[in-house]
Amino acid sequence: LVQAIQLFWAKGSKLKKVNTRHEGSLDWWARRTKTLNTIQWVSSDMQDPDDPDEAVESRPSTAMTAEERLLMEEDGETKEQRWNPKMQGFAHNTARTGFLEGEMALPRHDAYTIEFTITKRNPMADDLGDPTDRCTVKLGPNLRNLQEVAVAKNIVDEYAGCARYEFTHGMRTDTLAWRFEFMSSTEATETHFVVEQGAYAPRDIPDLEITDGSNRVISSYVKQLRLEMNSGSMKYANWLAELIKADAVPPVPTDPDAAALIAAKASKFGQAPPGYWDSDSLHATPQRHHIGTFRRLLRDELMQVADQAAQDDVEKVRDSASF
Repeated sequence: LVQAIQLFWAKGSKLKKVNTRHEGSLDWWARRTKTLNTIQWVSSDMQDPDDPDEAVESRPSTAMTAEERLLMEEDGETKEQRWNPKMQGFAHNTARTGFLEGEMALPRHDAYTIEFTITKRNPMADDLGDPTDRCTVKLGPNLRNLQEVAVAKNIVDEYAGCARYEFTHGMRTDTLAWRFEFMSSTEATETHFVVEQGAYAPRDIPDLEITDGSNRVISSYVKQLRLEMNSGSMKYANWLAELIKADAVPPVPTDPDAAALIAAKASKFGQAPPGYWDSDSLHATPQRHHIGTFRRLLRDELMQVADQAAQDDVEKVRDSASF
């Protein structure tokens, strides 16, 4: 390899700059792995009012496992139905709750902008139903590492003038996993949410971005770190770092005066009192834990992640050996 590189440069050859944009659609329905109380749906921008076949709802789906997907033709869904490019949206069906989750590989490891639209079956209706109804969106690099990125509430969007909400989310990854969760106060489908077909596109990151009205700049490296955090790929690394910090905390002094001094310093700087730990790692909101309980819970979570990853690796090897 070294000799080949030396010969290449000795000839004075120059590398051609390749700038291929990898972008495409997100086929939520076709690439689903599990779903409950949802049906296939045509995105509004793909509907043809003159086509009677697109005016009707497609077949409902039930909760599926990966093995059950292999039986989709026997279950009534053909390959053509599943991969119909005009019907990659989905809608909440006749139930108060429902979900759809799945994952897919992206062309390469890169920074992407994920775009998706959530609307209603009748977005222009005068009565949208219960304003507490919602659709929660979770994205991540895999189904074990999802984080909440958006919540569509059952109110009129002031910019769209109807119940139609457009979302974007930046990630740096080579795989995308998703989970859409529906909550409704009624089983009537007229007021239920609809998720239209999504899209992904490369995210252009300038080398330096100047903040308006200041002399501060943000480098592309910092932006990439933020994208890594948004994608959730640094979640477990942060957990491990926090566990190391929590383990390094010395025990509470037995001397009352020393304990009172430490408590006063912690209160001054807004920190947890001795024997406790403030963190938002285990939950979506900051909470105060007894430090011993926090260490045990976080260690158990990390062990579960490691066990699940090992099990997934074993299954991948087994599946590859079977082919």
